[in-house]
Parts: sequence; C-alpha cells; structure tokens
Amino acid sequence: MNAKFKLEKVLEHRERIYELEKNKLGEFQNKLKTLTVQLENMLETEKQKNAEKEEAKLKGQLQFVRMYDEYILKLEGHRKTMERMVYDARIVVERQKKKTVQAMNNHKVLIKLKEKHVKDYAAYLDKEEMKMIDELIVSRSGRNE
Repeated sequence: MNAKFKLEKVLEHRERIYELEKNKLGEFQNKLKTLTVQLENMLETEKQKNAEKEEAKLKGQLQFVRMYDEYILKLEGHRKTMERMVYDARIVVERQKKKTVQAMNNHKVLIKLKEKHVKDYAAYLDKEEMKMIDELIVSRSGRNE
C-alpha cells in the first residue's frame, strides 16, 4: 500500500474551486448589499420629495408642484429599475450559493477519502509491524529449541 494519497491533485483542485466559488459569493453578496442600500436611499428620497411637494401645494406654489411631479416620476422609474436590479442580484446570489455548496460538498468528499486513506494506511502499517514481530518471535523460538 502506498503512503501517498493518489487523488491529492484532485483534492487541491477542488479546494481551489471551492475558494473561488466562496469569493464569488462574497462579491455577489456585497453587490446585493450595495444595491439594497441604494434602493433604500432612493425610497427615502422619494418620500422626502413627496413631502416637499405637499408642502409646496399647501403654500400654493403650483409651478413647484409640477416640477416635483416630474421629478417624482423620474424617481419612480429609477426605483423600479433598482428594484429589478436587486431582484436579479438576489437570484444571482442564490445561484452562487448553490454552486458554492456543491463545490464544498465535492471538496468534503475528497477530504473524507483522504482521511479514510490515512486510516487504512495506518492500519496497514500496524498489520505489517505485527507480521514482523510474529516472524521475529517465530525465528527466535526456533533457535532456542
């Protein structure tokens, strides 16, 4: 039996793949977080401009009301675009999570195989040692008689 694990290169490759997938997931999660913060800021701006529009209505500044209406319509368009981007980013994150879990499982399988190989090799060495001890005992007992 050989002491070296035959699939060591495959294990290293799968480990690299797992690390890459983990890094991609982190990047996608950061992008999602950034987009979510931008969307929240946009919603806050939209609320603020609606309040300012109502204030202008109360003061009777109709030219400002029309400007606020146009600006709020643009904000709503941007908000819908941002909501779509956040939705798409969530889908990408979920897909990447699945890829990362698959890569992790592939890596774990080879780690388990390597651990089994190490145990089997240790058992093989113990067995060989016992054979040598038995042979020594037999050869010494044969000389003593």
